[in-house]
Amino acid sequence: MRILNIVHRLSPKSLSLIVAAVCSVVLSATLLWLHVVNLGSHAQANCTPNAILLNPCRPWFGAAAWGNPGATLGDAVSQFDYLEQLIGHPMDIYRSYHSPPGTNSLSDLPLNATELHFAARPNTYLDINWKPASTWLDADGGNAIINGDIAKAANNIKAIAPEKVFLTIWWEPQLDVNPPNCSGGSNGVAGTPAQYIAMWKNVENIFNQQGVTNVVWTMDYSGYVTAECLVPALWPGNNLVDWVVYDSYDHNWVSDGTTWATTVGRFYNVLTQDNSSATNFESKPWGLGEFGTCKNTSPSNTQQYFLDGAASVKAGTYPRLDMYLVYADTGNSSGYGCLTDYDADPSNPPASSGAYDPTKQADFNQLTSAIFGQNPPPPTPTPTVSLNAPSSGATVSGAVAVSAQAAVSSGSITNLTLKANGAVPASCSTSNCSGSWNTSTLTNGSYTIEADTTASDGKTASTTEPVTVSNSHPTTISPPTGINSPSQTANSISLAWTAAQDSSYPGSQLTYHVYRDGNVVGTAPHGATSYTDSGLNPSTYYSYAMAASDPAGNTSALSSAFTQMTQKVSCPAPAAPSGFSASNVSATSASLQWQPVSNPSPSCTITGYVLSRNQVPIAQQNGTVFTDAALIPSTTYSYSVVAVAAGNTVGAAATLHVTTPSPQQPDPGPSVPTSLSATAVSGSQINLAWSLSTDPVAGIKDYLVSRNGSQIGTTTTPSFGDSGLSPAIEYSYQVVAISGEGKASSPASASATTLAVTVTTTPNGATNNRGSSGTVKLTPASSIPILKGTTSVGSGTESSSLSPTVSTLNQTATASSRHTLAVRRAAFLGGGTVGVLAIGVGLWLWWWRPRQRYLSAIPPDLKIGDIIVGSGEADRSHKHQR
Repeated sequence: MRILNIVHRLSPKSLSLIVAAVCSVVLSATLLWLHVVNLGSHAQANCTPNAILLNPCRPWFGAAAWGNPGATLGDAVSQFDYLEQLIGHPMDIYRSYHSPPGTNSLSDLPLNATELHFAARPNTYLDINWKPASTWLDADGGNAIINGDIAKAANNIKAIAPEKVFLTIWWEPQLDVNPPNCSGGSNGVAGTPAQYIAMWKNVENIFNQQGVTNVVWTMDYSGYVTAECLVPALWPGNNLVDWVVYDSYDHNWVSDGTTWATTVGRFYNVLTQDNSSATNFESKPWGLGEFGTCKNTSPSNTQQYFLDGAASVKAGTYPRLDMYLVYADTGNSSGYGCLTDYDADPSNPPASSGAYDPTKQADFNQLTSAIFGQNPPPPTPTPTVSLNAPSSGATVSGAVAVSAQAAVSSGSITNLTLKANGAVPASCSTSNCSGSWNTSTLTNGSYTIEADTTASDGKTASTTEPVTVSNSHPTTISPPTGINSPSQTANSISLAWTAAQDSSYPGSQLTYHVYRDGNVVGTAPHGATSYTDSGLNPSTYYSYAMAASDPAGNTSALSSAFTQMTQKVSCPAPAAPSGFSASNVSATSASLQWQPVSNPSPSCTITGYVLSRNQVPIAQQNGTVFTDAALIPSTTYSYSVVAVAAGNTVGAAATLHVTTPSPQQPDPGPSVPTSLSATAVSGSQINLAWSLSTDPVAGIKDYLVSRNGSQIGTTTTPSFGDSGLSPAIEYSYQVVAISGEGKASSPASASATTLAVTVTTTPNGATNNRGSSGTVKLTPASSIPILKGTTSVGSGTESSSLSPTVSTLNQTATASSRHTLAVRRAAFLGGGTVGVLAIGVGLWLWWWRPRQRYLSAIPPDLKIGDIIVGSGEADRSHKHQR
């Protein structure tokens, strides 16, 4: 009401001036918001991206954005939007990362919620980097669970069609090759180049089987000098890759050493020099998958880096670069090393002094303005190609000379290939090419000769000519084509194919010989074009080929190979064991027994039983009797037992409660733990081990562990790992056994001195150490061995997230549940022993190594007693812990 009274007292002129001012402010704010937020379009008229998302008018620009404190929220959407506000322009591409299954917070399948957000955002493309398994061998087609994950990812991406996505299978693979395979290569953990290529082919094959058509396949190389030698060896194939990108950073990853020429330009030249007909990089668009000045602490060095980049874009210094994706992240430390508006932290670590730098952002904006403002490139000349021999319409026979010539007004001819009826008489890297085409085995008739050429700018041209083959030769028969599998079972594969062509006999008189894995396994009758191969193993790949024969004994060549996998075994859940009972119950032990469970079906056999005490697995065995000798008097225990069928299918549980009686004689108390040893395994951990104490009346409940006179934990097993210690310090320990009635033994004593810590330098950037500790890393003087039997490092408690319960075991084992069961089966020994130990060792490895570690996915066929050892690959931190 007070405001209305004030407005009422204003003169009409004053009121009109106020209204005009308010409108002006609102209009200005609206225009600014539209400038920053409105996504506009990827390209103007006539700038529509082609089938592989190449923009004909300008390069794409995008980012992997994370960790900027100026953003409203820390989520990826807010970070991406904030970077757009900094540069004053909407970006084209959102870059994301997916780790192997079960390794860290990024262990999810494409697409996640953030990616779906950007996929739905108009005129924004996804650049997805995905590692489908912990090793390349796991994803080459032989692991049914991993193949299932790949199929799920394929269907996730297929669901957003026609929206297309850039997809990289394992970014920067040179850093993960093992063994290095060439001088100076990185020694990683993922596998060999051949295994990498097999993984790529398997992923792309599964995507094709799922009918995915909206993927642009992108090869992403690391830009490190020591990894250059592996670039050709890791090329999946000219027909399997659509784009080539590389991550551009200083090869030694040193402060104030990054320049545009030594990072972007150097690897640009590597791709140019390594180009060949087998690794035809120049037939693909190129781009920067990551770039930035994450280690530059000098403002002048950073300024020159971005200004040189802007000048390079304007001058067209690197004309093949059609994509620029900035890595705007804080890097391995908590500082601001990779952000476009903050300087790198000079202390690194700690990272508290990275300063907001508007000059750095302004210089970066000059680079982005050059990319967004780049004019459409001038038209490049299209090459021409002509066939010289044979002449068009000629009649040929025998060995035919084929030649062609190509030309282009600017640049050069990089490839000229001759084709004739599917054969390739010659493929040359020059403008003239010739070869010989053998027609003696062909059926007489009309054929086409083709010449295809590619120029240095990537443009192509083709020409064809008809010829007639006329040879005097006996009957010919072609191999069958189009082999496929209409259906499969766990033990059979049905095959079908297109009939062969015989120059003398009709198709109804042809028979077909079926080859499985190179050996004949059957023959289809006259005229039949189908066959069912039986007696096979479940979840197994088989390769098939066919050869056709006619009544005269003429036999065709083998057809192209076709690979198909049988279905997995699907077992019904077994029944709960009957007759579950206890006998010979004493104060410290009880004998348990149950009746054998019948096989759920003839093809699904019982493989064993899992017995749990108080919901913690204590035994897995084939027999139906077990004696539990680790009890204490006057205590009630809850037991359950389940049967497990083939394929880790878990049945219903039978349950039982057993109460141990009170002891019939006084408790003498436990014996002293003997053979106590203390072993330093690093600068921060000492492992203890001793022989079991005994108490014939009350049993042993647990052990109390003290360090320097103060209790630090308990454990039910005769071992303990004490971590968080200081290097080169002597520590004294005592271990006391506690009986079921609470009596304590005399203490056992031991002491040990933690190891000293040495300092070594990372050899010439051999790892992807992006900011964790520069070129220096600390390593213990001795590696930590696996501490068997330790229930908890530093606490000794029995809790563990890996300990299964009856309810979690009592389920039908699907692909994922079988994987889970394998983990639980390995976890029951020592309660949470293996799980907590794997986590502890993994954290230690992450701290000391310059790249993060990934715990290997646990194989589905893990058996009880197997030791789970963490394995992984060095990787830069953040990227959402990629």
